[in-house]
Amino acid sequence: MKVLYFGTFDPGYGRNRVIAKGLKDNDFQVVFCNGGVSGGIKKFLRLAWRYMRLPHKHFDVILVAFPAQEVMLLAGILFFFKRNKTPIVADMLTSHYDGYILDRKKYSQNSWHATWYRWIDRVAIGLADYAIVESDANKKFFVEELNVRVDKLLTVSIGADDSIMKPTSVDSKNANKFLVHFHGKFIPHQGIGSIIKAANLLKKENISFQIIGRGQDYALYRNMEVANITWIDPVPYEQLPDFINKADVCLGPMGGTDHFHRCVPNKIYEYMACGRPIIVGRSKALEGIADDGTNMLLVNPADENDLAQKILLLKNDTSLRSRLGENARIDFLRLHTPQKIVANFFEILRKLWKF
Repeated sequence: MKVLYFGTFDPGYGRNRVIAKGLKDNDFQVVFCNGGVSGGIKKFLRLAWRYMRLPHKHFDVILVAFPAQEVMLLAGILFFFKRNKTPIVADMLTSHYDGYILDRKKYSQNSWHATWYRWIDRVAIGLADYAIVESDANKKFFVEELNVRVDKLLTVSIGADDSIMKPTSVDSKNANKFLVHFHGKFIPHQGIGSIIKAANLLKKENISFQIIGRGQDYALYRNMEVANITWIDPVPYEQLPDFINKADVCLGPMGGTDHFHRCVPNKIYEYMACGRPIIVGRSKALEGIADDGTNMLLVNPADENDLAQKILLLKNDTSLRSRLGENARIDFLRLHTPQKIVANFFEILRKLWKF
């Protein structure tokens, strides 16, 4: 099967790594056509030019890489005569309107930006035969909030690159302290404020935290000085396993926002791939992924007291930590490797498209 992987995407971003590796692991023939992530409107012109220069333009599937929304406007033009002949799939994962307006609140809901993001979400799905979302909760948002047809939406796991994210032996420099890890963007649904408050509650318990990342709320959180937190700037994807694997416990999002209940960030799958014990805020998006007390521990969102108690529980229960990590790794290998994700997706697509 020949697949066109098309877009203005970062090939090093976790999602795109997973799909590209999954296509390779399933022995698909893949043609990459990428306009790059920088340059504003120029990246779309580069993308069009690179597509026009492809010597052969027959593909069994056209997959528009994450983030797909804006690229779908160009795809709608370039692939107009392929409609109803070749399936065009937009890897959107989440809604721009939900992420930028409702969660991060970058602009008012009455602004033209909000109108644009709602419009581009809907139009992108309209131009695609199918759109990929990361959770059933996200699918429900698209249907109820944006009036998108449910039959055009496919829920596909995000996963992690299993050639990089895997258990390793790491010499710990914190041998005498219990180490808690978090990495991610400093945006509302991550709930980093709750993590910082939990760290402050545990500052006398010989527990240290490493928090990796940057983002819109970075200055706010950095001003919340807590002695047992080490702040680390973002690191290359290839180096993340070193930080994850030396931690005793890894934390997922804690935010409790509406967007929090719809998304499953990359880090959850990365922790699972590394076989680390996970604590994460309870959310609708985790249904079917998290099994509380079996493959991870769930806490009340935005509740630093509950989080602190669960961290202490794992600090004092080595066998529970081992069991959670082992089960998380087993579930990852069973459902969330790049090979499994792409194989399952194409099995669904074959049934829908009948090819």
